Amino acid sequence: MLPSFFKRPNAAAWAIYSAFLFTFGGAVAKYLSSHGLTAEQLGFFRSVGALGALAVGIIFSGRSILAELRQINNLMWFSIRCGTGLLAGYCILYAWTSGQHLALINLIVMSRVLFMQGAAMMLLGERASWRVWSAVVAGLIGVIVTVYPALSVGLDLGIIAALAGAMLSAVSLAAVRRLTSTNPAHLIVLVFMAASALGMAPLAYGAWVPFEIGGWVLAGLIAVGILAAGSQIATAKALAAAPLPYVSCFDYLTLPATAIVGWLVFGKEMTGADLIGAALIVASATYLSFAEKSGSAAKGRASHRETATA
Repeated sequence: MLPSFFKRPNAAAWAIYSAFLFTFGGAVAKYLSSHGLTAEQLGFFRSVGALGALAVGIIFSGRSILAELRQINNLMWFSIRCGTGLLAGYCILYAWTSGQHLALINLIVMSRVLFMQGAAMMLLGERASWRVWSAVVAGLIGVIVTVYPALSVGLDLGIIAALAGAMLSAVSLAAVRRLTSTNPAHLIVLVFMAASALGMAPLAYGAWVPFEIGGWVLAGLIAVGILAAGSQIATAKALAAAPLPYVSCFDYLTLPATAIVGWLVFGKEMTGADLIGAALIVASATYLSFAEKSGSAAKGRASHRETATA
């Protein structure tokens, strides 16, 4: 018997959608980088494209963007979401371009799942069940197995930046969870992408390099924005439906999804470590989808509403 999320989207389904949309967005970004765009330019175009996609969606649905913005509630948590999210993006971008091994950076960034447990407990009053902790540990082991063959440990600013990015992104997602009690998902993403576009603009300007806009490059710029918007909305939908500790476990799925896309699209060979790590991550997510009952998620939602009301 299949999990219920195949019949009707729930927290697990939205989290899985988010992981795969994020992965496809990363594949498009990699394609664009091969055509000369810098990481700073990609970050800027990703935010602007997502902002444009959301604006078009709002207009085509017959609503006013200004009317939507007037519905914003809880400005303090919007500030926390935008501030920590933007700083996390800066830190991770620096880590990726620091020269440190990418496998180690990805491992540290994935450790944000552990930090999310602490952020959920301190900021939201949500505690992970033993099933969630089992999935967290199993998924982390899968990540370590996947990246271990390529690890070369050496503490530097790149590693510190990746660690800071992981912590900040955990706080940022806790803010999203809080915001979902009083704001629709698309509005949360709209505000963040606007702040992200403004924040990335100076970096993009400082690292600007000429590139040709046409054909597949233009299509890629459009696609990377749409995929970013879709991924962010799916994350917000997941966090509106279930506690952060539960949703965070599905974040690990971006790693095997990236390996699959790399194999299918870029012809990158999958190693035995990739397969073993992917199997552990997928198994932990599947177990959680079946084993964690809806009552646990409902309990988290009730606690979330009570905290937001207070």
